[in-house]
Amino acid sequence: MTIATVTAALKTICNGVTGVTSDSVTLTTKAYDPPPANADSVKLPAVYVFTGAATFDTETSADDVGVMREYEVHCAVLAEGHATPELREKHCRPLLETLRAKLLQYPSLGGVATVQSMTPTGDGGIDILPEYGGLYVGFIITISVFELVSRTYASGE
Repeated sequence: MTIATVTAALKTICNGVTGVTSDSVTLTTKAYDPPPANADSVKLPAVYVFTGAATFDTETSADDVGVMREYEVHCAVLAEGHATPELREKHCRPLLETLRAKLLQYPSLGGVATVQSMTPTGDGGIDILPEYGGLYVGFIITISVFELVSRTYASGE
């Protein structure tokens, strides 16, 4: 399962990422795969991945399929009710920058065999995250992963 392999690698990469705010507050991420079932089980700051759309290239190789899939790396940093504008920026900025830099260090997701490339393609800035009823403020980094996956043919094809 390539999606499970990619998300497991992202969990490993994103777990333990540390950002320090201007008030010497250290925030260290806890990564989850899959995302926690409910908001009660989220320990902040939390990182989890959602699987996005993919395109397939079946023309390049008879033996492999090229899969280009988008993933969203969500980082919930603060409970929305406690996130003043000042705290949002003080706590989220350093984690956004540190997590982006960390992801850029792993263009093959740490050696996942099928992954040809992994590229962070952008982020949505600091905002209220849509999952868990909008209870958390954080950010989303979008990444694009290109994999070559073995093609299996049905007998007689």
